[in-house]
Amino acid sequence: MENSKKYPDNVVWSEDKGFYPSKLAYGSNVGATAIIPEDVSSWKNEKILKANSYYKKKFDELLEEYKKLQEELEWNKIVYSANYSFQPIPGERYNLYLRENGDDHRSYVVLM
Repeated sequence: MENSKKYPDNVVWSEDKGFYPSKLAYGSNVGATAIIPEDVSSWKNEKILKANSYYKKKFDELLEEYKKLQEELEWNKIVYSANYSFQPIPGERYNLYLRENGDDHRSYVVLM
């Protein structure tokens, strides 16, 4: 590179290729056609609204599922903190009563 001639920045030249402006996919001089990006704001706004709507719907679904899980957890706490004097059988039906002193009491009721 010691013997190579220095060219200004606006000249398309390299040691390997020499002058190669005709091989570029874009204009390389001041007189070339300007590259102007398309206006995509309307498309962008439309897609933003669709994305916001989608994520809001997903958020609402998750929030509803969360509320159901919270309610199940509360019922689970009530049932497992109740006093009972028998071995519960999964799948059987039991009634939960509130005693006058405020304690929960589970009783076994046979349905015939």
